[in-house]
Amino acid sequence: MFTETSCGKTASNGIPNTYDISIQASSPCPGPPDFATLGPIIIGDTIRPDFIYSPNPLCENQIITFTNTTTGTIDAVSCLFISNVAWEISPATGWTLISGNMSGDDQIQVLFE
Repeated sequence: MFTETSCGKTASNGIPNTYDISIQASSPCPGPPDFATLGPIIIGDTIRPDFIYSPNPLCENQIITFTNTTTGTIDAVSCLFISNVAWEISPATGWTLISGNMSGDDQIQVLFE
């Protein structure tokens, strides 16, 4: 089991951002061992969603800023950070979006009424 991304690794075949697996098989009889290699193997990173908010403490009728601090959304092929933020506030009533977009923005401001 691979437990870390292949980003930044270089397999024995020289391909960047990949792993490979090699196996050697031999027998007790005379003769050279056989080798097999499988690759490239590309492993992305695990997403770890998180956010911060301010001010603290939170009060009614106050604008709250929420900021996305998610880590680990790494595209396995390009090894670039991919941000696909979608905010959801439940219930859907009792608040107003003051700034930002609920789909795509890393920061939103919300007034809880």
